[in-house]
Amino acid sequence: MPQRTFKRKKVKKEAMTIVKLLGMGCYKTRVTEANIKKAASELNIPIFLEKIEDIDELLKYDILSTPSVVIDGKVWIKGRVADIEEIKTLLSQSLEALEELKD
Repeated sequence: MPQRTFKRKKVKKEAMTIVKLLGMGCYKTRVTEANIKKAASELNIPIFLEKIEDIDELLKYDILSTPSVVIDGKVWIKGRVADIEEIKTLLSQSLEALEELKD
């Protein structure tokens, strides 16, 4: 998988990675939610998980299908169940970007 870059603004030290789960609550969305929680737990990374189900909000992200995963404002996964290892990679890279800003 290619290296992904995260752009961050300077934030307080206690900041968390913001993860948005875009979906209407279907089975695939629920599985993706569980995978996000498990990945964060396994990495011991604090996240703020926001579920977005409102169609008007979903349309703002320019996605054609759900579930989709947004990490720190960028859509990384569109229209499929995200597996735990992929989410762990994204969360780790996001955390590294956050750590760089703290220094």
